[in-house]
Amino acid sequence: GNFKKLAAAESTIGKVYQRLGDNDSAVYYLQNAIRIKGQVGDSLGLALALNSLGNILSDMSKFDDALKQYMRAESIFQALGDLNRQAYTLLNIGNIYFMISENIKAL
Repeated sequence: GNFKKLAAAESTIGKVYQRLGDNDSAVYYLQNAIRIKGQVGDSLGLALALNSLGNILSDMSKFDDALKQYMRAESIFQALGDLNRQAYTLLNIGNIYFMISENIKAL
């Protein structure tokens, strides 16, 4: 109930800060959302927030941290059978490997 709404609000605030270019605040709010979504068992919301956090961390050139978030999201999407979002997340993972010049892994 209220915790799901709080987690949704935290995610939205994080995305707003991302659009404003305040990545540190965006990370803060998305980490709060991830914690809450994990506690209430919102697997889809958790994976989406992890993917968003990965995007921000990637923008901040924190590639190892971004990769960890994407890997967590990918495993959740796989468990949910959400092939479209899993594929999108695998694309994000490939992009990270490409950006850190591990082109062999990107293939």
